[in-house]
Amino acid sequence: MEQISGVQTDRCIDWLVVLASFFIHFIFGGIMYSFGVFYISLLTEFKESKSATSWVGSIQIAVNWGIGPIASALSDKIGHRAVGVIGSILAATGFGVSSLAPNMWFLYLTYGVLTGLGFGLMYFPSIVSVQGHFEKRKSLAMGVAVCGSGVGTFSMAPFTGFLIKNISWRYTLLVLAGFSLTGIGLSMLYFPLKLKVIKGNETKQSVSRCDKTKMFFKNLFHTPLLRRADFVMWLVCILIVQIGIVVPYTYIPDIAVAMGIEVNNAAFLVSIVGIANTVARVVMGLFADVSDATCIRRCMFGTSVMIAGVMVSILPFMKEYGVIATVCTFYGLSFGIFVSMVPVVLRDLVGIEKLGASYGLTMLAVGLGSLLLSAGGSLYDLFGSYDVTFYIAGSLLFVAGGTLLLLPWIRDLQGRCCYDGSANITETES
Repeated sequence: MEQISGVQTDRCIDWLVVLASFFIHFIFGGIMYSFGVFYISLLTEFKESKSATSWVGSIQIAVNWGIGPIASALSDKIGHRAVGVIGSILAATGFGVSSLAPNMWFLYLTYGVLTGLGFGLMYFPSIVSVQGHFEKRKSLAMGVAVCGSGVGTFSMAPFTGFLIKNISWRYTLLVLAGFSLTGIGLSMLYFPLKLKVIKGNETKQSVSRCDKTKMFFKNLFHTPLLRRADFVMWLVCILIVQIGIVVPYTYIPDIAVAMGIEVNNAAFLVSIVGIANTVARVVMGLFADVSDATCIRRCMFGTSVMIAGVMVSILPFMKEYGVIATVCTFYGLSFGIFVSMVPVVLRDLVGIEKLGASYGLTMLAVGLGSLLLSAGGSLYDLFGSYDVTFYIAGSLLFVAGGTLLLLPWIRDLQGRCCYDGSANITETES
């Protein structure tokens, strides 16, 4: 039986960590998922193909998530605070330098790689810190924290559009650099929490009592986890989900503008997704902490991805603004359910002791999936529309959601204990 021991959780002061995580999500989520607004300006400025332009956002998202294992190992070595501070500085530097971009290749390195590194280092501590400080209300705490991304999305999309229209996209990047620097102060709220994890009769001290240099390299890729069929399937599904889940954020504004919709109204479609996303995250945070709700959690987790797939698939058929907004609402709700439950369902799957390493690998899977996001622009260049992009993205989401529903049976087939949400793991590690 694995559990947290020798540490107080769910205290009032622990909600400061949630507050910090909320605003970190507001910053990186709001900026990253508002790239569709920048996308239109970059197409106009540099006259590159849609495929080449979409690579800017794809690289940022891919690096942001792909740095997960490194962020995990760094957090074990130097702590969540230091990692968050370094990430904030890198992100701010990336946006500042991007404002000087003479061409698209420059943006690949600055907006894509540099800000992606910064956001990745800001994001990882914001997730793992919250999970470490809560036990009884872990789902609610996580729901409140991650809804910052939804609030940021519906706030930053129109705000960014307003700034671009009035002061140009280059000066807007400088404003975003200032936003990123606030992550320094927020990261300082990740006060240390030393855990003792009891597994059977064996007590394992927190990473702070281990040889941190060895742990840094050991935690880059956690081999025992990669020998588990259920966890490997989890990674594959998360990779597939990421290929499809961000497509609407990136291409909906461009589609709307092509339909003759004014730029600000097109940007507001992203805000609608963000509003619905936020509502879903908070509601799921309240619901998912109900006792013995693990089975319901995993069912809603997979089902939400399938619903998102359906919404993405039917978007190309929608021609009226009101109908598109309605589909965006349902997409945002399903996306919000999925995102808010990833850390909680993952903790159910592997336990609190392995949450850091497993989440780092999960981020890597998301990063690999993000590399294929630019394929949407390539398909547009090939077919002259985004229809095929949305059909493929929706189909991938539907299949991945159905597979996630099968994880408990996959675990049974490999001879492990039932997936009961208590974080009990029966495995032999060498």
